[in-house]
Amino acid sequence: SITEWYLIPRCDNEAPFQSIVDNVHEIERDNSISGCQTLLNFCSTTEIYDAATAPMMVFYCNLTDANTQCTNVESVTAIVNDMHIKTGAPENCGNASVPCTLARCATDCQSSNTRDAASQAVSLLNTANRVVNAINNILLPWLDCSALLGKIMNLGAKSTCKTLKDGTNYLRVGALVLGIGLLLEIFFGFLGQKRYINKSRGSDEMYALSDKIGGYNATDRYSPKNGPGVMNREMNYN
Repeated sequence: SITEWYLIPRCDNEAPFQSIVDNVHEIERDNSISGCQTLLNFCSTTEIYDAATAPMMVFYCNLTDANTQCTNVESVTAIVNDMHIKTGAPENCGNASVPCTLARCATDCQSSNTRDAASQAVSLLNTANRVVNAINNILLPWLDCSALLGKIMNLGAKSTCKTLKDGTNYLRVGALVLGIGLLLEIFFGFLGQKRYINKSRGSDEMYALSDKIGGYNATDRYSPKNGPGVMNREMNYN
């Protein structure tokens, strides 16, 4: 309760976690845009190679605007995986029946320059994906107040806070025992009230009825000196 009501809201308000997360996403977006702008130097949306007007556009790619289409590494990867050598291009992977993708060109393209460039692009993209996966799976979970405090409390409960954990367990057990004791006290108190208080009240009513039937008022007093069962009665006849 303390964590949910106090620590997490205060952490969200004071810790700079959200600004760090925003900076990480901004860096990823800027590098993704830069990578796509580089791709536009040798790929276009036309499937047919045109040596006269675009001799450098050897690859086909479904990319027109880097600023809107390349917002993260995942979007860049999707574009790169769809890239392939255009029909009629001087470059090929040796087997025309199989599309010569950028990944395949990195190993099979006949030109060493094209092959090396494709290999470098694929390597950089794979590295970027590994970095992004590490950020999403390792760094970002620690930049969330709820997840961070939960991990810290779990680590503390398993190691340094074992004594505190045992103390809270004893406190819970003690509260349970106290609650059971209070219930028993209420039960026996109610049972005693029904057995003794009502019985005394019934005896008084019996004596009053007996006096009324006898036609006199009597005050019964038990005298210790006359012994048990001996009764002194002062009678006031009407």
